Order: sequence, then structure tokens, then C-alpha cells
Amino acid sequence: MIFGEISAFISIAEKIKGILKKSHNRDELISTRLINLCNAHGVARYQIPAVLGNSITHDDVKSDESFLRVINEKILNDACFMFGVNRDWLDGASKKVYDSKHFYKSPQKFNNFISELLSSTNAQSLSGILITPLSMCRNTESLLLIQEVVSDGYYRYYFCNGWIFSYWKSRAYLSACIATCWRNDIFVHGVKVKTNYLDKIATGEKLLDFGSAGIANINGIRWHAVDLTSCPDTYLDGIDPEQGNFGLISALSLWLELEEKGYMNSNNHLFNSRKEFIAKLNNIK
Repeated sequence: MIFGEISAFISIAEKIKGILKKSHNRDELISTRLINLCNAHGVARYQIPAVLGNSITHDDVKSDESFLRVINEKILNDACFMFGVNRDWLDGASKKVYDSKHFYKSPQKFNNFISELLSSTNAQSLSGILITPLSMCRNTESLLLIQEVVSDGYYRYYFCNGWIFSYWKSRAYLSACIATCWRNDIFVHGVKVKTNYLDKIATGEKLLDFGSAGIANINGIRWHAVDLTSCPDTYLDGIDPEQGNFGLISALSLWLELEEKGYMNSNNHLFNSRKEFIAKLNNIK
């Protein structure tokens, strides 16, 4: 009887120990995630006290364990706001790191989004990169990533996606958004990457670990994204032509329609773009 009671006690003690260990692991995960989040957005461990504030000291961030002891709700919420990430992800309750903004068929809403950004910062602190697939893929989205350099020297990212890069309608509306950026002196460059890498980051479910270099650290084949607004060959490159060149004809027609409404003005006046697009359309027809 006594041995049975001892065995039961040991069993209960082991369960309690396991629960406490799992809880401790969850706490460690929060501190580790927070440090990784800071590093990924250009803030080194020793810079965390200066950037996050909240009376955090350099001794506090010497290790994940010491940082864990001072972490509170305000620190976590402030970090999520500063870096533009979801609190649920930081808590380990969600895979979604970044919220996505969708402007498919909504160039005016994108204009409003850029105007709102510029109302709280300036164009010099904003830049962008259009990440596209290295080869034509029917279901692969492109990602327009806007990077803001905040005064403390860290990065905040804005995810704009929902454009299937090979689909003619997506290409036209995406090009209008690129034009809006350049028209507002937000310079967006292009980079072609492997599809599997793009699929991983386009959904916002992967922490963008670009470090202190920001979007300049993305490896891939560089190209001039602004040419989507002015060069027919670049604009059509990789679009699914569809039967009877329907995709190409529709892409050019929609570009002309959006240009007539002023959405393709990127201040890139190297030549008369409208005439070039009309000539390309007539040639394909």
C-alpha cells in the first residue's frame, strides 16, 4: 500500500515537472522570438534597450533567460507595433508573422495607402522591392515589399500581395501600383527569385530575416521594376499568353486603360510609353 502511494506520488510529481518544463519552454520561446524579431529587423541584441526602451538594460539582454525575467505585456505589444508583426505570432499562437495588404484591382486604394504612409513619414525613409518568380508559374504570387527605415534605425515592412505575376490582369494592376510608388519618389526595384523561396515569404508566414541590410540583402536577379510602367517588352515578360494571345492582348489593353486614367504615370518619361504600347498591341493583333 505504502509503495503504491509512493509510486503514485512520484507519477504525479513527474507530471507536474513536465508541465512546468513545457511552460518554461513557452516562456523561453517568447524571449527568443523577441530577440530574433529584433535581429531580423535590423536591431542587434545590444541595441534592444535603446530601441525598445521600457527601462530595459544591457544586462537584461545578455541572455534569453535574463531578458525573459523583464519581459512584460507592454514590451511585447510595443515590439509588435514597432516592427509591424502580429502579437499572436510572437506568443507562438499563430504562423502569421505579418498581415498582408491586397490591392488587386484596386489601384486607388493603393494610392490611398501610400498617401497614408507619407502622412506619417517621408519618401526618403521608404523604399520597395518587387519580388517575382524566376520562371513563369501560373499560381505563384509576386510580393511588393515596402520597407520603412524608422528613426531609430530599424525596419518595418509592409506586405502587399495577391497578384499572380503571370496573369495579365494582375500584371496590369501591379504595374499601376509600381507607378504610384515611383510617382511619389518611393523607388521600387525588382528581384527575381526561385519559386520555392517566394512561396515561403509571400504569405507573411516567415520572419523576414534580412538583418541590418534590409531588403538590399535579398539575393536574386535584379531588374528594373519601373519598366513595367513604360516598356512593353518588360511589361509582357512572363505573362501567360493564353489561347490566341488573349492574355497579351488583354494585358496591353488594360495597361492603356489604366494609363488613360493616370495610374501608369511613374515620372519615367524616357519615351512616349503610350505610343509604344499601342504599337505593341497592334503588332500582336
